[in-house]
This record gives sequence, C-alpha cells and structure tokens, in this order.
Amino acid sequence: MAAFQNPFTPSFGKMPPHMAGREAAIKAITSAFKDNPNSPSRNSLIVGARGTGKTVLLARVGEEVASYGWAVVNVTAGPGMLEDILQRALEAAGKNINRKSGIRVTAVNVAQLLGIEWEYQNAQEANWRTRMNGLLDSLAARAMGLLITVDEVRATEPEMIECATTYQQFVRENRSVGLLMAGLPKNVDALLSDESSSFLRRADRFDLGRIDDEEVRSAFQQTVEQGGRTIDPVALDYAVDAIGGYAYLMQLVGFRIWEVDEGKERIDLVQAQIGVDRAQRELTRKVFDVSFRDLSKGDKKFLASMLAGDQTGDLDVIAERMGKKRNYAYNYRTRLINQGILDEAPDGTLEFVIPGLSEYLANKLL
Repeated sequence: MAAFQNPFTPSFGKMPPHMAGREAAIKAITSAFKDNPNSPSRNSLIVGARGTGKTVLLARVGEEVASYGWAVVNVTAGPGMLEDILQRALEAAGKNINRKSGIRVTAVNVAQLLGIEWEYQNAQEANWRTRMNGLLDSLAARAMGLLITVDEVRATEPEMIECATTYQQFVRENRSVGLLMAGLPKNVDALLSDESSSFLRRADRFDLGRIDDEEVRSAFQQTVEQGGRTIDPVALDYAVDAIGGYAYLMQLVGFRIWEVDEGKERIDLVQAQIGVDRAQRELTRKVFDVSFRDLSKGDKKFLASMLAGDQTGDLDVIAERMGKKRNYAYNYRTRLINQGILDEAPDGTLEFVIPGLSEYLANKLL
C-alpha cells in the first residue's frame, strides 16, 4: 500500500495546515490592516520561547495581509536587512500589481513601473530612509501599504535599531506602514530598553505560551484527517498529553507518529507510542541539550534549588536553598523567564515552558 503524504511540518518556519491557539492574535493583527488604520496592532511584538511558533505566526499574518493588497516583506534581523527590505518590497509590490492588473510584471521592470528607478542610479547619494520614502510614495500612489516583518530581533544589531527608528518616522508622516517583530523574551526586552527604540513599548504585544489541550487535539485531528488518515481516540489522547501545549512539539510528535507506518490508514496507540518516543529523543537532542549548554552557573543553581522542592517558584524558599538573598534569586528568575526556560503562570507560580524539560534538568542537576 502506498504511503500517505505526511502533513505535519516540524521544519523551521514551515506553515502547518492547522494552527492551534493563535486565532485571537491572528485576528487582532490582520484586522488592523484590513479596516482599522489606527489600531496599535499595526505595530506588534510577538514574543515567546523557542518552538512556540513565532516565525509561523509571522508568516501566517503576512499571507493574510498580502491578500488585502499590501506589499509584505519578511526579513530576519542581521547585517544587510535594510537593503533586503528594500529589495523584497520591490518584489512584493510587483506581485501585487501583477495580481491586480493581470499584466505580467518582471523583476527588471517593476522599479520602473513604480517610478523609483532613481533609487538604484543614485544609491550612494541617498540613505535608506530616503530610498524607502521613494518606494512608499510610489506604493501610496497605487493605494498599497507596506508591512515589514522582522524575525529573531536583536537590539545588538545596528540595522535593527535603524529599521525601528526610521519606521517611527514613517508613522509620524502618516504613511501606510506596519511593523511586526518576533523574538525571544530577552531579546525583545533588550530592544524595548534601548533608548532609540523605546517607543516600541506602545506596540501591541502577543506573548506565545502554552496552547490549550483541546485546541491541540482539534488541530492535530484535523491535520491527520487532511492527510487522508484517521486516528484512534486513545492514540490522539496519548499524543496530546505528550505535546503538552508546545507548538513545535505538536508538529514533531505528529510527524514522527505519522511515519511509523505511513501505509496504514488508521493510527493506533502503538504507533503513537513509538512516534512520541522518537520525538522526545529528538527534542532532547535539538532543544534540551542546547538550552542546557546556554545556562550559566547561577541559572543552574536557581533551577536546582527550584527542582529540589515543589517547583512552585517560591523565591524565599529558593533563595534560602541557594544561600543568597531574595533579590539575587529574583534576578535569576527573570533571566530564566527571558531565556524561555520558565514562564509565570496566572497565579504567579513558575512553570517550565517546554514539556519534559523539568525531568531533563532534574536528571542533570540533582
């Protein structure tokens, strides 16, 4: 029997067929570009630990906004990002003009069509803001806006700061622009602390945490069925429990379960158990081991003190076990939250972001 095509997408940045738990964020951001130009969501920060789906959310929002007629540019923070934004904006504008007019627009003539060929003739005489102004003027003449999405934001990257500060000028000039940025908590907080980009504190912020089990169950089952197979309820429950609300693990667990016997139409509990075991070993190698290597001695001491008790994160107790004052323990608590290791629950207690991480760290530290 021929194998069914695996619909799960654990590869970096790949769009899953069904996203779980992010509908509210997607609706809030995309509606700002559809019919609410004054919405603060046109300037949004997407924050979360590794594997919580930041990149995928950026891509999903970008696709939706592009369908409204906007030129959408997706870049990663780093050297060369400013020139990349300009080049990708030209490409995106050409695609939208092509879609609207039915006329084929090539990369060669799109700059001329937008009336900004001077940008390249006089590139050395114009800074990035001036060149972007020319592009934005041409887009505005065609009733098109520009959305820039920046992944893996880092305040230590000079071009990231220049992008943010120049964007502020675009907003002041009432240009039709949007800026969505995604990053780890520590990197986003560093960006907000920088005086040049402190205005971003007024941007909407979407913190990506654990996804509700029922939403995981629904998205997981829909993905399986879209791939042409079915899954036993007990196998589905087993998979959902192993996923623990972690976006990346949903795709990884699904992918590994699917490949156990790709020719079998119905997924049973045995397949689910084998697939989950494979996924957990892969998660340990790719995520847990890497995260552990990044921990400082102080981080490890805090985590060991936390794991030695009831793991609620009582700072007074943890500080006592560390032999330090409360403020000292608090600093490491903040560091570990910013690193995406821990998260603060609504009741104020601490919890590990990634399922299985507490057991892994207990074996390493205790």
